[in-house]
Amino acid sequence: FCLKQARKYLEQGQTPWTPAVPQVFQLQAALALLEQEGLDNCHARHARLAKAVREGVKALGLKLLADESVASNAVTAVQIPEGIKVADLRKLMLDKYDVVLAGGQQSLKEKIFRIGHLGLVYETDVIACLGTLGLALKELGWACEPGAGAAAAVQALGVTDAARKWRVLVADKLAEEGLAALRDAPEVELVVNTGLTHEELLREIAQADALLVRSATKVTAEVIEAAPRLQVIGRAGVGVDNIDVEAATRRGVVVCNSPEGNTIAAAEHTWALLLAVARNIPAANASMKAGEWKRSAFVGVELLNKTLGVLGLGKIGAEVAARARAFGMKVLANDPFVSAEQAERLGVELVELSDLLARSDFITLHVPLTKDTRGLLNAETLSQVKPGVRIINCARGGVVDEAALAEAIESGRVAAAGIDVFENEPPTDSPLLGLDRVVLTPHLGASTAEAQVKVAVDVSQQVLDVLRGRPARSAVNVMPVSAETLRTLQPYLELAEKLGRFHAQLAEGPMSRAELVYAGQLADHDTQMLTRAFLKGMLEPILDIPVNLVNALLVAEGRGLKIVESRSRESEDYLSLITSKVTTDGEERVIAGTLFGHREPRVVQMDQYRMDFVPAGIMLVSIHIDKPGMIGRVGTIMGRHNINIAGMHVGRGQTGPGGRSVMVLALDNPVPDEVRKLLLEVDGIMTAQVVEL
Repeated sequence: FCLKQARKYLEQGQTPWTPAVPQVFQLQAALALLEQEGLDNCHARHARLAKAVREGVKALGLKLLADESVASNAVTAVQIPEGIKVADLRKLMLDKYDVVLAGGQQSLKEKIFRIGHLGLVYETDVIACLGTLGLALKELGWACEPGAGAAAAVQALGVTDAARKWRVLVADKLAEEGLAALRDAPEVELVVNTGLTHEELLREIAQADALLVRSATKVTAEVIEAAPRLQVIGRAGVGVDNIDVEAATRRGVVVCNSPEGNTIAAAEHTWALLLAVARNIPAANASMKAGEWKRSAFVGVELLNKTLGVLGLGKIGAEVAARARAFGMKVLANDPFVSAEQAERLGVELVELSDLLARSDFITLHVPLTKDTRGLLNAETLSQVKPGVRIINCARGGVVDEAALAEAIESGRVAAAGIDVFENEPPTDSPLLGLDRVVLTPHLGASTAEAQVKVAVDVSQQVLDVLRGRPARSAVNVMPVSAETLRTLQPYLELAEKLGRFHAQLAEGPMSRAELVYAGQLADHDTQMLTRAFLKGMLEPILDIPVNLVNALLVAEGRGLKIVESRSRESEDYLSLITSKVTTDGEERVIAGTLFGHREPRVVQMDQYRMDFVPAGIMLVSIHIDKPGMIGRVGTIMGRHNINIAGMHVGRGQTGPGGRSVMVLALDNPVPDEVRKLLLEVDGIMTAQVVEL
């Protein structure tokens, strides 16, 4: 700041720098909130939150830096436990739980961390912070009861704990280590009730917010319809054919699985069965235990220089292929979703199904059960296989026609088979049960101690994420995103949803088309989730059915709404920009938004007008003729009806005075319809619409 330069400009009626107008309005809005809450109430809230944080910290076995008699109500400084680094704790809290902890400063930099509770911080924020802090500390090796901090805060706040709990029903047996995260979450009521009949499940699911299953429980459309509170179904494993995903999607219920937790276990079991059928191990074992010594009866085949055909080159199929190369086998694969370049990187030759059947000495299946893969190996396709082939199925029951396979084995065209999964489980009437050249296991592909823990931990954490308002990493009915991408997109989800809500409340007539343009850094990411958030915001206010990230596209398509999405790396004024265009009865309305400081949503364009305001609370949007006195007349009407104006934003057209301008007022009070009609009676005001976000 230069005083001489400022004086020079002021003498000319100017300023040397652009005034910080947004900051003035932000201060005005903050003061309005403070006035609305009341200064005494605000002080009391901060004192209550500070006490809750201190009680929660002590319950986790941590030490406060300051004596409680002089501790601040704005921030709590906590001594870092011995053996844990502040940087590690802060990084884990941010990366895994999206919670920002402050570090210490100067000499205390590596000795403390700080929890802020000043400003717009409320009970739920404190409880969530302490709950995740306990989980993070435990993960870093601190001996504590993770849920103790949040529980102590709840008690200190006097909050009714039961009112905040989500009911999570576990209907199949899961590893206890996986359920630990759910047990430790203070906002979760965990109910483990396995072996339920269909009727019992219908009763139990009625009050559930989340359901965890393996493959035994059948989650039908009827079950989903019986659960009005259900938000998420977690499948501890890969296949979701026991879940009616379409019915869940219609209801807006997230279905997530754990596609990587049992990858190694399933791949290794595939090889266990393949080696067993290649060397006749089960039959030889039974013969030995019967007191026989028949070496010549169990002559097998080598794997070296043989050809393995892999149907489905996903994660498990790729692991199987990698191990085949160690045995010196040639690997063929058939997968319509894998490129030739990807197959080449795996050392696999990508071929058509008929070619794979004709050339393979061993065939292993690793495909999901869908309408396209059901009966993939049937009488027709089995007639095309190389004579003497051996077949392994550790994928899903139903992808192999068991009767056709039994007939092919009896005819000698198929030498042997190793089967871990069945069309009906348990397979009481399968024709494969009576064949000597078939090795059977009772769906053991994922049954290792390590895999059971991995899938349970993974799916439990995803269920918690969904209940806490975060996307699941491996949702099967929502586009999955990586943790890094999720961190980038998370703040834009709120912006996209608010843009959609803005359109819904400004639209006059049915909406027929929505176009979204993602510019700048956002163009480097998969933005489908942002489009879903926009549609959720646009459709939820006008429909009487739940709309969320899961079913938003389906609901939009059902209403005949055309969705267009495009991306551009060019963005002149902003690092990232979302421009939304919605067509109603031939008219198009444009609203564009960005983030300030990577966190705060801002609307920067409405139609042809440049704007700059925070889309929040109650707003009045009007188009008027740009002439003297317009703003004053609006203010007079608002004041006459005790409606406080917290902020004002005006966008002028390029024509200048006499042309059209748009005005957005941020208000502290609702606008009755009679007030809106009074505004429309003012000469020069063309539209007046109320938006509530």
